[in-house]
Amino acid sequence: MLKTHSNWLDALDDNLLLPAYAVTSIGYVELLRKNRPFRRLFAANMISFVGDWFTIISMFLLAGEVSDGSPLAIAGVMAVRSLTHAPLEPLTGMFADKYSRRGLMVLANGSSFVVLTTFLAFDLLGSLWSVYALTSTLVLARVLFDPAEYAYLPNICDEEELLTANAMGSAGWSASLGIGAGLGGLTISQLGIEMALWIDTLTFLISALMFA
Repeated sequence: MLKTHSNWLDALDDNLLLPAYAVTSIGYVELLRKNRPFRRLFAANMISFVGDWFTIISMFLLAGEVSDGSPLAIAGVMAVRSLTHAPLEPLTGMFADKYSRRGLMVLANGSSFVVLTTFLAFDLLGSLWSVYALTSTLVLARVLFDPAEYAYLPNICDEEELLTANAMGSAGWSASLGIGAGLGGLTISQLGIEMALWIDTLTFLISALMFA
């Protein structure tokens, strides 16, 4: 029995533990220094993520303005975001398997730039439904972008880099939440909602050009 138990532990080590120890990763700074495509992806994402929060905050505030402060209307922004995201994510994941992942990322940010610029240039945000329409369209672009980004990482990162790249993506999103919300709130308080939205158009454009 002791011999059998020992053999079982040996098999466990061979089949489960050793591969885990065999996986190595590099540091954050080293990855950014060595991998130029990932460096561009990470920088473009940070710019876009920060800009996203300028618009997210603006949509909540606009919903309140056009509805005389209705809590239901303001909550509707979050409902629209969720209802757009959930049913479309499986479909856009299929696109990432069939089409150019880099092309999808350019398309997502480029279309966000065009749509947001159009709403601002033609002053189309005067009603609650227009706020919801813009919110839904921008979420749709993000749902197209995210699966393409996840699928693109193995194209530009080797096995040693992939774990660190994924960790940096998560950390970058978390950092952008604080930075974007803070800068977005400050910009809106000092320069107004419209200026905050124009700034986000620039982040979409810059991000799209960095992927192109």
